Formats: sequence, C-alpha cells, structure tokens
Amino acid sequence: MTFQHETHKDLPAAFQALEAGDNRTFHQCIHRIHGAANILNLQKLINISHQLEITPVSDDSKPEILQLLNSVKEHIAELDQEIAVFCQKND
Repeated sequence: MTFQHETHKDLPAAFQALEAGDNRTFHQCIHRIHGAANILNLQKLINISHQLEITPVSDDSKPEILQLLNSVKEHIAELDQEIAVFCQKND
C-alpha cells in the first residue's frame, strides 16, 4: 500500500529533519503527508498536517510541532489498524 509505505518513510524523516534543523526536508515530508491525506480525504490527518505546514519552525515552536507530529503518528497508527481489520475481513 503506497500511502502506508510512503507515510511510514516520511514521518520518521520529518522527526529526524526537525531534530537536525533541516527545515526544508521537514516541510517536504509534511507536504507529502498532507498531499496523500488530501487525496484520500483523511480529514483529521489533513488538518494536523496543514497545521504543521503553516507553523514556523523555531526553538519556541518545537514543542508544539513535536506534539503535532506525535498526533500524526497516533492517527497513522489508527489508520494502520483500521486497514489491517479491513483486510482481514475481506480475505
């Protein structure tokens, strides 16, 4: 599944880029997550990733950004679970 595969690459890369101070890579990763969420109409993920896209990265905003990233991580875990249940029911 492309969404799952790509999101599981982009989310850790976003965490790493934030820690490294690589704002360009951070925003690229978040932009891809946001785009995928839009394509699939995943409203909660759209909202969180949009907030990450518009929040300027600074030392002061890092706690908020980390909280938002953790929300993305939790939501993706929920989606993974829902997809797994769906796949099991339809095997």
